[in-house]
Amino acid sequence: MLGLRLPKHLGISAMQNNSDSSQVGNQSIRHSNKAPYVAAVIAIIVILVISLTLVSRILFKPTAAFRAHVTQIAVESSGSIVVGYNVSNTGKASGSPLCTINAIGSKPAYAGVDEFLVPTSLAPGSALNSTVQISVSNSGAKFITGASIGCS
Repeated sequence: MLGLRLPKHLGISAMQNNSDSSQVGNQSIRHSNKAPYVAAVIAIIVILVISLTLVSRILFKPTAAFRAHVTQIAVESSGSIVVGYNVSNTGKASGSPLCTINAIGSKPAYAGVDEFLVPTSLAPGSALNSTVQISVSNSGAKFITGASIGCS
């Protein structure tokens, strides 16, 4: 133990040793070596929060979601129909929906299917009314009784 002598009239005797303690009068004061550890823990927490924020923005980025319905069906010719539809963006990002229309006839021989990309990007909350022409098998357009649409 190394001793450092100070004037006695101050009443202080400082000692330095391998532990972090000092002695003032008859009282021993311990100094904490925890400061570097606390700083490291805080730095790790900050890095984790920033990392989780970035990862959540990548994984949970806003997406477009679409709702659609058929508004009308009209015979164009013996082998095709025109289907009117409405598609709306119910999501939180803009996007161009990919839609599939299934036309159903009074007999299984009369049917039509078409998949198409809506040419307009829809902003969140917006909607589009449009039409698409669909070929019907066996020249059975006049036998089409209904149609359904799904967009994603």
